Amino acid sequence: MVQKKSSPFQKLFEFPIMGGDGLTKKTAIIFHKDTLNFIELEYFIINYIMQKRNCEYKIVSQCLSTHQDKRYDQIMVKIIDPKSDDENFESYFFDISSVY
Repeated sequence: MVQKKSSPFQKLFEFPIMGGDGLTKKTAIIFHKDTLNFIELEYFIINYIMQKRNCEYKIVSQCLSTHQDKRYDQIMVKIIDPKSDDENFESYFFDISSVY
């Protein structure tokens, strides 16, 4: 049996989530089955990450995908470092199998 660990965001805010940092499907943030408003929570988590990194950002796309019988909400973010004006893109993965 695979032991599921708490997400770092769950420890900070006591959210109904577990998993990892959300940067890959393997480390996706997993929502508990009773999570309400999970989309708002996705956006809150991304906003929190960007604030901690002192970066400006814009959500570029959001799409639903499936992999190995799990559903993922993938959110692509354009990140702008205000100090250097560098831009890059990151995807965040949320396992929404139990809520969608």
